Amino acid sequence: MLTCKICGLKATNLITHIVRTHKMSCDEYKKKYNVKKVQEISKQSIDKIKKSLKLYWTEERKEEFKKKSHKYSQWNKQFWIERYNMTEEEAIKKISEVQRKNAKKAVEKFKPSQTQWNKQFWIERYNMTEEEAIKKISEVQAKNSIKSKKFKGKNHTNKSKQKISNGMKKVIKDYGLTKWAAHFNTENPYSIPEKQIYDYILDNINENAEHNKTIRFDENKIYNVDIIYDNQIIELFGDFWHMNPNKYNENDINPVTKLYAKDIWKKDNQRINDLKSLGYNVKIIWEHDWYNKKEKVFND
Repeated sequence: MLTCKICGLKATNLITHIVRTHKMSCDEYKKKYNVKKVQEISKQSIDKIKKSLKLYWTEERKEEFKKKSHKYSQWNKQFWIERYNMTEEEAIKKISEVQRKNAKKAVEKFKPSQTQWNKQFWIERYNMTEEEAIKKISEVQAKNSIKSKKFKGKNHTNKSKQKISNGMKKVIKDYGLTKWAAHFNTENPYSIPEKQIYDYILDNINENAEHNKTIRFDENKIYNVDIIYDNQIIELFGDFWHMNPNKYNENDINPVTKLYAKDIWKKDNQRINDLKSLGYNVKIIWEHDWYNKKEKVFND
């Protein structure tokens, strides 16, 4: 039996009660009141559901469903051929268009720090060091690879290796060797918002803009700027690494670099002033602003 943390109602299922009576989602309720579950299911009910599913999903039904769902999926060319009278070539082209459109939407909504494949996820949510986060990601990847049907008991043939190689060559050709290599530069990674901002500038401001350009200030200082065109420099500041003043106080300490926010700001200001002294205009775009008000960042 569960008890509502707001009004004290007791029930085995609080979902409807929370949504209708208290006008909040179950996720909001769990987070606000530190609750793990809002519904109790007895072992008898679970066994009953498993039994009914087992009786319904016979091997024949499974096979029939598999064929039907595959045939009428928008990722299958047969779907476009039968429903929209397309030729095979048109169907393949249409599938590519849909995939590109969905990929673009995913990139716009995607936040690296929200995925367990990004070290920032483990650093921010579980207070891990950078080294611990990288190790944890490797453990999760190894664990999932073992379970995955895609990789279990499979070996690459010469044909599949060639296919991977060709795919990589295409990616490098599209990005350019220098820009693609920046993905693997641990000191200055080529992040998703950087890619989005760079693409925006190429499409709307200056098609000759360069990314990851090195600028020498003096014998001891070399700066790698995110984007540059003419005498304009665009720098993307990550909220976590640069300690966004709207989110952090000056005495907050970055758990990875172990630096005070005020020291990070001082270092960033020195960098900006150095670049300005060389005759460049410098514009800073904060990660939060890019994700939440893209249309305004270049007009402010």
